[in-house]
Amino acid sequence: MTPEFKKVYAHYNYLLTGERSVLAEEDTAWLDNEGYQFVPPIPESAPLADRLMLAGRLTTYYCRHRHNDWSGDCFAALQD
Repeated sequence: MTPEFKKVYAHYNYLLTGERSVLAEEDTAWLDNEGYQFVPPIPESAPLADRLMLAGRLTTYYCRHRHNDWSGDCFAALQD
C-alpha cells in the first residue's frame, strides 16, 4: 500500500529540516525504534547531494516500515 504523498513529503521534509508539526509521534519515533542513531535534521554541513540521498533512503525505509499498517488501514476502510 502506498501512503498519501503529503505523508511521504512531510517525512522527507522532517528529515531535512527537523520540522515535525504535521507528523504524529509514531511517524518520528520509528528512527529510534528501528535502531537508527540519528536525530533529524540531517546536518547542513554534509554535502547537499549526500543530504538528499540520505533523506530519500530513510524515507524509503520509513515507507517499508509502515507498509503493513497502511495496508491494514486501507483494508479496514474498504470494509466500512
